Amino acid sequence: MSIMLGIRYLIEGALPKAIYEFQQSVHLNPNSATAHYLLAVGQLQTEHFAEAERELQIALEINPQYQRAKIQLMLYFIAQEKYQPALELFTKLITSSTSLPQESYTQEIFLKMARTLQNKLPQARRPHEVYNSLGIVYYLMGHNEEAQDYWRQSLEINSNQPGVVDVLNRFTPENEYY
Repeated sequence: MSIMLGIRYLIEGALPKAIYEFQQSVHLNPNSATAHYLLAVGQLQTEHFAEAERELQIALEINPQYQRAKIQLMLYFIAQEKYQPALELFTKLITSSTSLPQESYTQEIFLKMARTLQNKLPQARRPHEVYNSLGIVYYLMGHNEEAQDYWRQSLEINSNQPGVVDVLNRFTPENEYY
């Protein structure tokens, strides 16, 4: 019951209550990848990044194929300005999967992350990495054209990014980007 109640609180935006319920779920079933994942989602939303990373790593130790946990780990990397690991994880994820899970509560996280990245662009030392991360976030939101636009902007700044070229070629294999 704790997980379902926690999800309800998460959807309602009652983050402290959601986190408490997920902590209870982890305590009751420490081998539940889902409980660890959901706890991390709440912690990411409240910007408890170190705790979220720990919970995501545990979820992935329990279930190495857990796509939702990989997505949240990408968002963690982006939030911590670890753009290269985020891009590497994203590249692995999209080459191994045809569909990515999306829940309503993660859409809010994606939107918040997109706003944060937009605000970082003017002072970014490596703006191409921020554009790459914006591409990832927009792709995860299901906005493929906007994602491609951000990746193209990244390549305009730094054309020596084979991972980004591979991602773009995945969308337009008949017209290879580079």
